[in-house]
Amino acid sequence: MFSSPLLHLFVVREPLEAPDSCAAICLLAQECLRRCPGVGLPADLPALAWEREEEIGTYLGHGTALPHARVPGLAGPLLCVARSSAGIPWPEQRAHLIFFLAVPEHQPELYLQFVSRLLRWRTTAPALLLEGPPEALLAALEQFLLPNSGAKSASVG
Repeated sequence: MFSSPLLHLFVVREPLEAPDSCAAICLLAQECLRRCPGVGLPADLPALAWEREEEIGTYLGHGTALPHARVPGLAGPLLCVARSSAGIPWPEQRAHLIFFLAVPEHQPELYLQFVSRLLRWRTTAPALLLEGPPEALLAALEQFLLPNSGAKSASVG
């Protein structure tokens, strides 16, 4: 469980379509900026996330990627989830579930906590979450990954 409550958790409704990991990361960062105004996300969030990706790849295996950014001044973590049945080309393999995580710069341990929970969940999560309704994915995330997280908002759209 996160030691800090999530500010926002949302699932992107449409299947994510991007030619590569860089484009996917930029799209998800832009979606965070669009959906979460006023929480302290900087306009250069896509660049911050891509810098992290270039430092260390974020493909975790099992068709899952976790691009992320450490954000100065962010009050708490924010999570955006997208799916792609065709898969987004990542350097290692295709990612079908992409979790974009923004964490406060002074709390990098939140990323590690999430990775730990995500890896346990992803190896046991039912495959139907890749193609089922987005609400089912959101419910599974809230139940297993973020129990009692205190998320201020969780939505699909």
